Amino acid sequence: MLVGLLALPVAFYLRSNSQGGQTAAIVWNILGISDLGLAIVLGMVSQTARLREAAEGVSAGPIGYPLVMIPAFAVPLSLTLHGVSIWQLTRITRRKTSARHNDEVIA
Repeated sequence: MLVGLLALPVAFYLRSNSQGGQTAAIVWNILGISDLGLAIVLGMVSQTARLREAAEGVSAGPIGYPLVMIPAFAVPLSLTLHGVSIWQLTRITRRKTSARHNDEVIA
């Protein structure tokens, strides 16, 4: 939940073109990727508990099916979006560094 709450402040900080905006955005993306990794681990652990309950005859109920959408689609999509965001941020940083280097060579 913390990663989601930090999304807008980090986006505004990045948009303000402050010195540490890109660094904050990259750190936020890494934090989001680690959060998704934790979600995968917790999902596997809870699924193991659910399988154990099923083996003992306790019904998981009909709520189990829609939850498959989270690990099947939402997590891979979110990982892809975080990866693309990091790629774009590093590309912008390289472009700025290259332009600054070219300006120094010309001057």
